[in-house]
Amino acid sequence: MQIAHISDLHIDYKDRKLIKEIDKLVRIIQKNKIEHIIITGDMIHLPCEKNYWVLKKILKKYGYWDYNKLTVTIGNHEIFGGAEKTHTFPYQCKYTDYKKRVKNFLSFFTEILFCNGTSSFPIFKELSNNIVLIIINSVAHWSQNKNPIGSNGNVDSIQIKNLNKVLRKENYKHYIKIAVIHHHFYYTANKTYDEMHRLWLYSERDTMVMHNFRNVFNHLRKNKIDLILHGHTHYTNLYKKQNIKIINSSGCIKPLSQVKKKLFTLIDLKEEMRKIDIKHLEC
Repeated sequence: MQIAHISDLHIDYKDRKLIKEIDKLVRIIQKNKIEHIIITGDMIHLPCEKNYWVLKKILKKYGYWDYNKLTVTIGNHEIFGGAEKTHTFPYQCKYTDYKKRVKNFLSFFTEILFCNGTSSFPIFKELSNNIVLIIINSVAHWSQNKNPIGSNGNVDSIQIKNLNKVLRKENYKHYIKIAVIHHHFYYTANKTYDEMHRLWLYSERDTMVMHNFRNVFNHLRKNKIDLILHGHTHYTNLYKKQNIKIINSSGCIKPLSQVKKKLFTLIDLKEEMRKIDIKHLEC
């Protein structure tokens, strides 16, 4: 099975140029005959119905609005949106109805995420007889000290408990297990990143981090996760932590880098051999 991993589209229904770029990206994915798309959050810039419908229209146009062809997870922009006025944004985030925004997200993507009925995070989605996606909500609740502008992450203990409970069952023992999450697994970028991106992340080190990323990673590792997909930092790359491959495809539309090259990730799963080939394609 071939999977296209994309992230951080930041759809704004008023931005026709951006919509054309996203349409082109999905068209390229279709032309490459890729069977499944995974989007790791921040699909929309502001959490309004019109932005969700723009995304659905594009995905339906190319035949990807289908349980077997699309998987998504939630990002901070689906809950808190983006700063239209910087000085009022922390106040806006404080009075955001977190539970309602998550509920709206799950409701809109019900037919994409759930076989029957509705559920909550973490979501376990089987793509075949031996591939399972573990879909996690990593968006932290608002906090004056730890999440003042809604962009930091945290995976709550309930999700971690349920994740451990399900993955320890025998039925997923021989599956290829892929974690789908929005936030990244490092504090600041190392020297393998281009300088512009590295310095930007360093300057945002208090507002662009998943606070318990080490704990989350350790639980995923103990449950023998094969691959982790995330977004959030607007950079496309592959890195490893303790031999687990981690893919960031958030530079596919709005890369925050010197080169400005727009890349998404093609994941080729050779299921019978449990082999995963990864390469980046230009948008």
